[in-house]
Amino acid sequence: MEITKYVNQINEQGYALIENVVSPEAIHKMQIRFEELIEKYEADFDTSRISEVDMGIIRCMVNRGDCFEKLFYVPEVVNIARVLLGDFIHYSFNGSYASKKFAHPASRFHTDVPVWTNNVTLSINNFYLIDDTTSENGATWVIPGSHLLELPPTDSYIDRHKIQVTGKAGSVIMLHSKLYHATGTNYTNNHRKCIANLMRRSFMKPQFNWQKVLTPDAIAYMNDETKRLFDFYTSPPNSADEYYKEGVRRRNEKKGTYSQE
Repeated sequence: MEITKYVNQINEQGYALIENVVSPEAIHKMQIRFEELIEKYEADFDTSRISEVDMGIIRCMVNRGDCFEKLFYVPEVVNIARVLLGDFIHYSFNGSYASKKFAHPASRFHTDVPVWTNNVTLSINNFYLIDDTTSENGATWVIPGSHLLELPPTDSYIDRHKIQVTGKAGSVIMLHSKLYHATGTNYTNNHRKCIANLMRRSFMKPQFNWQKVLTPDAIAYMNDETKRLFDFYTSPPNSADEYYKEGVRRRNEKKGTYSQE
């Protein structure tokens, strides 16, 4: 894979579409499970418990079926993110779907890092396409290069420069988290499904305390490299014993004796 090509695209245009990062077999299982989750989610949706701005967003998808474990460590995505971010951790893994039934809360152009940082990439968005995306079913809109703007783009600027990024299921859209983007309108009778995860530098908090949120089965699926991406080794220790244990792990890693299982 041409890592440099995609890194340059993200740095210059703010986004890149990388195809075939998830197998058709894995995507098929995710599609089935995702639809099951949507049915239950909509049946249980209660505005006294869930804010309306969460409509169409199913939180913490990696804890809702072992088919999503394939997204824990996607080599192509991890390799690109390491060039852009250096050390990083997973932030969210939320299921997002566009439906004809409602206006998605992310349908307005926005940026996911609302602070200006000059020449420093803090975060990368990854939109794993669970369905083919088209202009009819609500493919993501982006404003190329808008991650380089110091001030929010005007409505006229958005109208002149916005483009829709379409792709096949199994692809991923990686975009700079300062890039202005929006969910498209779904005009079809089928859900348009994706799983969104942000990768952020390790000093930034994740959306969940992964060690407490993930099921034992999900954690058992992970090797140590994957646990690192889920903040297992960068969160503060809960005791002096944990602190000492982490010190030993780091010492052995530096010696080259720390093995990846």
